[in-house]
Amino acid sequence: MLQLEECCTINNSATLSWKQPPLSTIAVDGYILELDDGNGGQFREVYVGTETICTVDGLHYNSTYMSRVKAFNASGVGQYSKTLAMQTSESKSNHHTLC
Repeated sequence: MLQLEECCTINNSATLSWKQPPLSTIAVDGYILELDDGNGGQFREVYVGTETICTVDGLHYNSTYMSRVKAFNASGVGQYSKTLAMQTSESKSNHHTLC
């Protein structure tokens, strides 16, 4: 089970990071990060790779996005993390928001 750890938003971008639980011994080949459409719609893949941090640009202003991540390896795909909500800015500014 992965843990979405940190999230911050600025304007219409969000940066998320995640990690495996401390005692996990499962080999991971990569991660899949998914976001919904900011309006309670279906999730879509926004990142697939080996990094444990991702910045997503081009989000809608004044929206609440739900995010989740899962790991994969040669054996298949793991369980989703808990879902994390994040709020984008109401309008363009230099305002940072923690999720």
